[in-house]
Amino acid sequence: MESMPDIGAAHALYTGSPMMTRWVLEARVLAGEPAGEIAARLSVTSEVIELYELLFYDVREHLDQTDYILLTVIRLEGGPMLPDRGTVWKWFAYRGGPRVLDFMLGTNSGFIKPESRERFDDFAIGH
Repeated sequence: MESMPDIGAAHALYTGSPMMTRWVLEARVLAGEPAGEIAARLSVTSEVIELYELLFYDVREHLDQTDYILLTVIRLEGGPMLPDRGTVWKWFAYRGGPRVLDFMLGTNSGFIKPESRERFDDFAIGH
């Protein structure tokens, strides 16, 4: 992959460890964030994000197909097992957009977190 560094970088995001970087990237795509913004957040070029999407996660043109996204892309399944963190992030990102994902990831410093669990309802309604 030396002769194709952007493809190599996209592949590294897809196969790399920890999986959280991949989960965040895919959640941001599902939130509808532009490739350039995702790239800036992950400290890569927009070409790397565009290649990642083209090669591994080509879903943007299907974001209006809710059943496809939820069942095939996010893979929400009923059953006894709890979803992994990436699945939860993707669902919230898809349903709530970038601001909800930022809240889930703790990356929006503008939010003042509630003081206790009992205060979360008021906090969530306000945001």
